[in-house]
Amino acid sequence: MKKEGEKMLQLFRKRLSNRKGFTLVELLVVISIIGILSAIAIPKFTDATKTARGAKIQADLRTLDSAIQIYNASAGTYPGGLATLAPNFIATVPANLDASAEWATKGTAGKGGSYSMSGDRATFADKKVEELQ
Repeated sequence: MKKEGEKMLQLFRKRLSNRKGFTLVELLVVISIIGILSAIAIPKFTDATKTARGAKIQADLRTLDSAIQIYNASAGTYPGGLATLAPNFIATVPANLDASAEWATKGTAGKGGSYSMSGDRATFADKKVEELQ
């Protein structure tokens, strides 16, 4: 009887050692978990992207507004178009305001610089906006 028990135990161990890979149930559970996490994460990512794009557009528009106001203060009139700002107040006017761009500004007294936006940080002539205020 003892020998039969040992043989069955050896046979059971041999079968367990021959098993390789995952069962169908294990794979379905993992795929379901990935699907649930994706269903939660994708809408959040989409909302964050839209919010960031909106914030960038607002920042670009504020920059253009500032350049227009500076132009008005120095010329006494508003520019006929954004291209008018390019030589003296903005180094280049981006063709696509929604695209990522670095802007350069030129002040009326020749004191200009460049700034770039990255996330929620703005850098002007290698200084943070907080240092300029």
